[in-house]
Amino acid sequence: MAAEAGSRRGAAARRKAKEAAVGAAARVLFYPTLLYNVVRSKVQAEFRWWDEVDPFVLLGAVPFRSDVTRLQKLGICGVITLNEPFETLVPSSMYKASDIHVGSITLLFLQEIICLLLHLWILIKLLISFIEMRLVGK
Repeated sequence: MAAEAGSRRGAAARRKAKEAAVGAAARVLFYPTLLYNVVRSKVQAEFRWWDEVDPFVLLGAVPFRSDVTRLQKLGICGVITLNEPFETLVPSSMYKASDIHVGSITLLFLQEIICLLLHLWILIKLLISFIEMRLVGK
């Protein structure tokens, strides 16, 4: 039993070390990729920082401080970021000062939502199969 507990602690320690390494790599890679996209947006005319999905939703990259007034002029009243905290370039106080609500969805939360949606999709498919069997059976 002690060996099993030690094995679990070792696995947990390896998992934490892996998460720390991935987090460090993400931090190291964030600013060079951000710089690449900024340069690309200046050089490539068809590159857009965000796109309008419908009249109420813009989808795109992380906004800069200078974008907050532009978002306000566009009538944006909320920003949902899928970024990690270190990737957020605008403090939430700046959004609040512009009457823009801000929310954050972390990667862990997003993974949980995706898992939940996959389970929901499986349940829907099972329900459809059940209904089809009942209809064909009658």
